[in-house]
Amino acid sequence: MNGVTEKREQHYIPKFYLRNFSLESKGKQIGLYNIQNKLFIGRSSLRKQASQPFYYGKDGLIEDWLGTIENDTAPIIAEILNTGSLPQYNSSDHKKLVAFTVLTEIRNPISSESIINSNRELNKRLNEIHPDVEIPMTTTDDAIQMSLSFLHRGALFSMDLHFKLLINKSPEPFLISDNPVVKYNQFMESRNSVLGKPGYAVKGLQLFLPLSPQVILFFYDPWAYKIGDRKKQTIEITSTEDVFQLNLLQAVNCSNQFFFNEKMTEHYIKKISLYSDHFHKSYQIESRVIETSKHFMILGSKSAKIRLNIPNITLTKKSKEYVFDNRAVHVRPTCEQLIRAGVDRI
Repeated sequence: MNGVTEKREQHYIPKFYLRNFSLESKGKQIGLYNIQNKLFIGRSSLRKQASQPFYYGKDGLIEDWLGTIENDTAPIIAEILNTGSLPQYNSSDHKKLVAFTVLTEIRNPISSESIINSNRELNKRLNEIHPDVEIPMTTTDDAIQMSLSFLHRGALFSMDLHFKLLINKSPEPFLISDNPVVKYNQFMESRNSVLGKPGYAVKGLQLFLPLSPQVILFFYDPWAYKIGDRKKQTIEITSTEDVFQLNLLQAVNCSNQFFFNEKMTEHYIKKISLYSDHFHKSYQIESRVIETSKHFMILGSKSAKIRLNIPNITLTKKSKEYVFDNRAVHVRPTCEQLIRAGVDRI
């Protein structure tokens, strides 16, 4: 049929990225666990994992655009895994790596589903206050387009984050979920903040993206955290308990599937899946209405919250002494400058 792309299976997690977790690093098969069905599959074809038919549309335009970004980023990640070193801060490769990380988060179905759920929650809350007011419901296609439109702002807001590699030296491998970019905020969590934790512009933001069973790419707000030796690009993770915590982040960020290599056991996967049930999913929508002369509603998604405690990741003195005011969102200074310049989405 004319005008229909041949790329029917469109991946929301790039195949080149999934291959880093393939069995024996051969790029053909991968282990997976389906949470809903409690089904462990130790060996499955990688080709159609984390994909949906024509997810980005039948014309192939978005799929081709995503492919271009993946082709630019794949060699950078391969170099990181081969050398154990990161690109220079503020270099072209650093900017591409930031953009890829943000894109991997916003292109995921969870991101578009969150937009739809936010729209539904907004309608519900408005109906409680003004029964005659209704906002048109967002379609899936519209939500995907809207989510992807956040790339430019999300990447700009994330450029001030510093980054390191977490190197797994334990016998347990890192795994990934079907939503591998984890947005976390130990700073806000330590202060029991309710909303404003997951935003790309928020103080204390942390991003965890596993690159392989041995390596996690870790972005962080340097104002909020002291991360190991300032002169080193890596932190070694030697404890299986610490690896479990980092894998638990994937579990609470997960929609329905884990992916892993041949070193992962069924017992371990089921254990971490069961343990993750004690925590809320990070993408759940929450809202609150402030009762004033005019109703004011704050709407946002929850962040992962597992009381993460990893050696060499500690709060700075400045962040410990930070005094909160009544703002709903506390923004990093460089992001405030961008907002003033017209980048208005947090």
